[in-house]
Parts: sequence; structure tokens; C-alpha cells
Amino acid sequence: MTSMLPWPKEYLAGAGWINTRRLLDRLTDAARRGALPGTILLLGEGGMGREAVAVELAAALVCRSAATRPCPCQTCERVRRAVHPDVTIVDVLPGKSEISIAQARDVATTVALLPFESARRVIVLTSAETPPLSAEAASALLKTLEEPPAHVTLVLLAANPARVLPTIVSRSVALRVPGPQPDELARLAAEVNEISLEQARMLLEGGLDVVSGGTEAADRRQVVNQLIRQMLTGDVLAVLRLGALSRQAPDAAAMALGELLDIAREGAHEHAEAALDAATQLIHAVRRHAILRTELEGTLVGALAPLLTGCQRAR
Repeated sequence: MTSMLPWPKEYLAGAGWINTRRLLDRLTDAARRGALPGTILLLGEGGMGREAVAVELAAALVCRSAATRPCPCQTCERVRRAVHPDVTIVDVLPGKSEISIAQARDVATTVALLPFESARRVIVLTSAETPPLSAEAASALLKTLEEPPAHVTLVLLAANPARVLPTIVSRSVALRVPGPQPDELARLAAEVNEISLEQARMLLEGGLDVVSGGTEAADRRQVVNQLIRQMLTGDVLAVLRLGALSRQAPDAAAMALGELLDIAREGAHEHAEAALDAATQLIHAVRRHAILRTELEGTLVGALAPLLTGCQRAR
């Protein structure tokens, strides 16, 4: 059957990673002892294990097998396809840009219901960051997050805890999802990109290092540098222009990183800290792009958009 999950199957590859298994073992052991927190905030980059932990934990909590949980049983497989009635995944609805207050109210209604088949009910929130979780929706969730019923576990996902409202953080037990080991990461990159393991290792080792020569590359670098400087003044169109440029010139991402790092090195620059944060986000985003074959333009825009907010706040 086709998966109903909001993530591609590659995002669940982390279920077998060593560090991920250790975290899952800790969580399932806590569940057996009755010590699992009611609200868990999983922190980590998208596609790098956090979704796998959320799904496998949900499977373990609703699994009725007496064997090791989670397992290959029908119940666990239904969770992995997002068709189990006791596991709800809350994501941004098609055509929308945020998780709405209506969805938050639906969560409050759902947690009040007893499970249909299992001993527990699990709610997975695909992003606890604001945005896409609207401030109104976050407020509507607070009581549920603080005192979930005994039969409910809420699992929230986030990449950047600084973008999670303090009222949500204070009501959650935050856990950092450990990343994959180098060989595990290379295997994932090889599978997704349909290349050899050796080529995948070279891809990951290369990172953002792009060799470009000639006048054309020099002119492009000048354009990229100008766009980055315009972003620092809060120019939204500059982000979109840089994203559009990346469609024709993938090395624009590497050039943007270089400019951000140059600005960060200028300690006296008023936006040096924001540039360093943006550079960090860009490195993570492009790594995900290389491994998971995400669309580069959207990846670049998503990584640099917070730079606008940070610079506006600094004014």
C-alpha cells in the first residue's frame, strides 16, 4: 500500500541507524516502565532521523505484540503507512502555509478520545516551529501539551529550538536526535541518488566545495554577494532572486555560503551573528539536498529566509 505519511520513504531510513536505535531503545524502555513523558520534543534536521524516531516510537507504543517493539507486525506496518487509527500525524494541509488553530483544536478533541485498538494514542506534530505552527494554534495546544491524558503521547518535531515558542518548550521534554554515522549517511546518499557508495562518500566529503572558473563565475559571484547584502537589509525579493539563480547555477549556494562567512568574520558588522546563523542553516540545508535530492531553489530560500527575520529584529 502507498504510504500516507507526509515524508518520503527516505526520511524513515534512519530507523536502522545505530544512534537512532539507541534513542528508540531508551524511549521504549521508559514506556515499559511507565516513565515516558507525555509530551516529547524531538530536535534534529529534517530527514536525519527525527521522523524515523517519531514513527517507530509511535509503532512501539501502539503495537500489541509481546515480542520486541516496534516489529514487522501488521500493526506496526500500518503505523509506518500512517493508516493506524490510534496514530495521528498533524501536518500543514495541502494549499496552506501553516498549521492552523482548527487543527490544534482537532488535536484537543482527539486526545480526549480513548484509543480504538491499542492501549495508547499517539499524536505526531510534524513541526513545532513557528512558523509553520501558527501562534494561535500553539496557544490552543498548550493545555493539551501540559497535561495530556494518561493514554496519550504527543511527539513534536523541530529543527531549531530557537523557533519553538518558549511556552511549548517548557511543556515538553526535549531530546536531541543523534545524526547518522558517516557510513550510514553515505549509504543513504547512495540509495537516494542511485550512485555507488564511493561516489556518495565523495559527494558528502565535497559538501559545498564547488570549483568554478572564468569570468562568468566571477560575475555570478558578484551578483550573489550583492543579493546576500540586500538580504541583510531585509529585502525579501533578494532571497527569491537568489533561489531563482540557483536553478541555472547550482554553485550559487556555495557562493552564498562564502559571502555569509565573510560577513560573519567581520566582527564589527551589525549583522555578523545573523550571517553566521544563516551560514549554518545553509550548510545543513544543502547537505539534505545532496542526500535527499530536495529541490535546490526551495532548499536555498528556506535556509536563508530566517536571515530576513533576524536582521529585522536587530534593527
